[in-house]
Amino acid sequence: MSVLVVGNDYLSNRFAYLLKKLSLQPEKAPRFSKSLLKGKEMVFFAGKNCLAKSIMESMRAGCSVFSEQLLFEEKSDLSLIRYAERNDLRLSIGSFDVFNPVIEETKKILSKESVFELFFNRTGPRQFGYVRLNIVDDLVIQDIGIMTHLLGEDIRVVSARSDDTYNRCIAHLKCGGTNILAYANKNTYYKERTLEAFAERIRLHANILTQSVLMISSEGISQSLYGTGYESYKEHLVKKAEPLELAIKNFIKGKANYGLIETNMRIALEIKKMIFQPIRPIS
Repeated sequence: MSVLVVGNDYLSNRFAYLLKKLSLQPEKAPRFSKSLLKGKEMVFFAGKNCLAKSIMESMRAGCSVFSEQLLFEEKSDLSLIRYAERNDLRLSIGSFDVFNPVIEETKKILSKESVFELFFNRTGPRQFGYVRLNIVDDLVIQDIGIMTHLLGEDIRVVSARSDDTYNRCIAHLKCGGTNILAYANKNTYYKERTLEAFAERIRLHANILTQSVLMISSEGISQSLYGTGYESYKEHLVKKAEPLELAIKNFIKGKANYGLIETNMRIALEIKKMIFQPIRPIS
């Protein structure tokens, strides 16, 4: 199987390393060119190379595409998802965090609960001298994939706001009776990926980086004037695994969920439209 990796950053190097672990010998290029597609069956895009135009040109050459994200602005860019489906090509865009074992454990726990709030916190360190990617395309898209994986596709965007540098944003979404808050910040000195879920019986804290899940459940509440009670803490042991490696394996062997990809992209586009619309003065 002939594979092309496009990019010149940490993730593109990681793509190449993991593909070699799967006994593939990828060709690596810092930038995309149609001439590189000759004889290729798969293309992996990373960073600023994840453009809708490049993805479409790759698919027109008969290649399946795995892209870290999709830097798109127009609704028409979603046509590449339908093109992949019509031509039976595999397509993966962002959201490889759904393959993190901690997300599967979280889904298993929350499937038995009535969840009324989810809070996503995704921060990243400053990257001086690095091409800055859109806050939604870079960070929030991963959490959108987790949202639809946990709750289904019936998610709507209520509001989204950013600071004037577009390095921080918060989005409010809803799915049935569940409120969802997604916070992203690209202007910190540390990296954090957490998910908190609040349900009637439990509170759950999932750390995506350390792959740990802590469930806090109320065992009994006193009827006294002060309402004192006690809680039990249970850490769920999660088998460690690299989400990106699992995502690549699934991509090579599996079949794309085109409807889910389109849903994730539509949600991202709605958030971006709210964030990047012209700022109107408060009257």
